[in-house]
Order: sequence, then C-alpha cells, then structure tokens
Amino acid sequence: RKGPLRGRVVVAAGQAILNKFLGRLKTFMNQHPQVEILVLRRRGFEIGAMIEQGAADFGYLPLESCPPTLEWHKAIELRMLLAIPVTHPLAKKKDITLTDLSKVPLILPDREASSGRRIHRAFQEKGLEYRTLVETGDSRLLLGFVREGLGITVIQEQEISPDIKKHVRIVDASHLFGKQVEGMAWRKRGYVPEAA
Repeated sequence: RKGPLRGRVVVAAGQAILNKFLGRLKTFMNQHPQVEILVLRRRGFEIGAMIEQGAADFGYLPLESCPPTLEWHKAIELRMLLAIPVTHPLAKKKDITLTDLSKVPLILPDREASSGRRIHRAFQEKGLEYRTLVETGDSRLLLGFVREGLGITVIQEQEISPDIKKHVRIVDASHLFGKQVEGMAWRKRGYVPEAA
C-alpha cells in the first residue's frame, strides 16, 4: 500500500490498559494523523461482545473474558497492587495477608470487572469474608478514597500521581491476587479496517 494510513479504528479497553498504552497510542496518532481513533473505555467482560458485534475493531481484555470466536494474543501482565493510607497500621506491616485484609474496610473495584472478580475469588478460595466499604469501576475514585484514609484498595498496576503517593503506600499484592493478564483480541473472520 502506498500513501498514509487512513480510516477509522474503534478500540475498546479498560482504564488500566488505556493508561498503560497512552504513550504508544499518542505515537501512532502522531505517525498516522489521517487515522481517526475512537477509544472506548469498557470493562473486560463487555469488550468481547463489542468486537463480535462489530462495535469495536479490536480490544484489550483478559483471556478469561475472550469468546472463542475471537483471536487473542497476550499483550501485558499487570501486577495487582494494594494502596494503603500511610497512617493505617497495615502500611507498616511487611507481609500483608488476605486474613489481614479481611479485617479492614476495603474500597474495591466493581465486582463485575475482571480485577473485582479476581479479588473476590481470592477471598472465597481462602474461605474469608471481607467488608467492602465502597465499590466502583473508577480507579481514581478508589485511590481518592484511600488518600482520604477511608480504607485500603486493590488495583491493577497503573500510573499513580505524586499527590496520591504522598498519602498512600503502594504494595505489590500479586502474591495474593495473581497478575492480571491482558491481551489484544479481534475477530477471526470478517473485516478489520486497514488502519487497525
């Protein structure tokens, strides 16, 4: 093909992935200014159906959320992180366990989201009850509640602002919740725009 890429591409992905790949997206947009890109922020379990129905050309989603009608290729592993108010007693503890977390108010991702299901499953597998103070799909809100000292959250690895870091201790919790494996998915059959 000669000449610049043109066309429209619709990409669906979760917030953590969008934040992680923002630099790459900017580079692509600068290199291909005649490609119109529509980015849709959705939860992993919603993305597969969007691709199947043609509402998105491709998307990033966990393997467990990918329908068999789609092609899926691993793109990234995201650590699961605890965000703890610096004034909280667990902020000083070296090895935090699920039992420790089951005893404090938690501010968690939406249980319908892949990370929310992962967190819930980890507690269930250990037979532990836990207290959810707030549940939301917006990681900025999760971190905001933690910054205000209202509880502890579990989030996917992502950029965290210096303002939040002043008030919050970030701890790798992959040993408790595993890593979130995300991949790129697209239709096995059918039309995918040249720009995609």
